[in-house]
Amino acid sequence: MENILHSRSGIAIKAALFIIIIGMLSSSSLKAQQCNCDHVISPPEVRATSVFVDGDKLQVKPGQTICLKSGFYMQIRFVRIFGEPGKPVTIINCGGPVQIGDSTTYGQWYAADIVNCKYIRLTGSGNNEYKYGITLGKSGDSGLKIGGLSTDTEIDHVEIANTGFAGILAKTDFGLIFMTHIFTIHKAKACTLAKQRLPVKISVTCGYGITLSQGPASSLFS
Repeated sequence: MENILHSRSGIAIKAALFIIIIGMLSSSSLKAQQCNCDHVISPPEVRATSVFVDGDKLQVKPGQTICLKSGFYMQIRFVRIFGEPGKPVTIINCGGPVQIGDSTTYGQWYAADIVNCKYIRLTGSGNNEYKYGITLGKSGDSGLKIGGLSTDTEIDHVEIANTGFAGILAKTDFGLIFMTHIFTIHKAKACTLAKQRLPVKISVTCGYGITLSQGPASSLFS
């Protein structure tokens, strides 16, 4: 009789654990659906890990959404992500805030890096409870880098702080390639650059808030 009770107890515990796991998976899936995710990027298990999001490997299409699951990332690089006019690729936080770099674990050269991308939007508007759903918390150099012939990049609801150099470094070092960069920054909060009325929350340790360079023309719209 005692063995039967133990057996039933074990089955009940396993069933409860199974239900909890299924519940967690369902909750995660539901959050992804609520964010309209086409692709989901999860925080790495090891904090000191660089995350690379390759649009070619993910087969990202214009108009699709890449979701960054809530959690901590040391640094993230986005490469070869191509949207189209009127159909940008959206990169958004999902399920809560995303922290990229902090005082103990951060990238040497960047927190977020956008390389060879066109018509993309990086937004921290994935959760109404957080005004700045994406925080670039610390970098040894620049907080957000946009380069590698990237164009037509939009940034909103993003906080950038504690950078060793520039808060945003948008530039391309090229040889015989000439192009125009278009960067849009809006719906964020001015911090140390309040007098310039730039609606992005940036706090840099030293260096510059925003650096734009290269190409025939560089433009910033607030």
